[in-house]
Amino acid sequence: MAGEKPDVLLVGARKPVLIGGLEPKVTLHDYLAAKDKDAFIRSVGDKMRVIVVAYTNERISPEYWLFPKLEQTSCFDSGRNHVNAEIKLHIPSVTSYCAGSIRQAVS
Repeated sequence: MAGEKPDVLLVGARKPVLIGGLEPKVTLHDYLAAKDKDAFIRSVGDKMRVIVVAYTNERISPEYWLFPKLEQTSCFDSGRNHVNAEIKLHIPSVTSYCAGSIRQAVS
C-alpha cells in the first residue's frame, strides 16, 4: 500500500544514530525489548520485510528466519556473522547488506 512504512525487526542495541535514521522511514519492532520473545516474534513475524542486527550476540532460533515477507538483512558490527550465516542457510534468496547499507533497505 502506498505510503505504508515497511516493517523492520531490530535485533540489538538502540544506538541513537541507527534509530534516528530508521524510525522516520520504517515501523521498527525491537526484539530485545520484548518480554516474551516467542510471542513477540509470532505477533510480528508475518509483517517483517527487513531484519537489522546491531551490536549484539543475541541468537534467534532459525525457525524465526522463515518470515514470509523477509527480503533482506542489514547488519552492523558484531551482529553480522551469525545472522548472515543463519539467514543464508535457511533463505538463500534474502539479500544481506553490511555496515552502512541500511539506506537501501528503506528507500
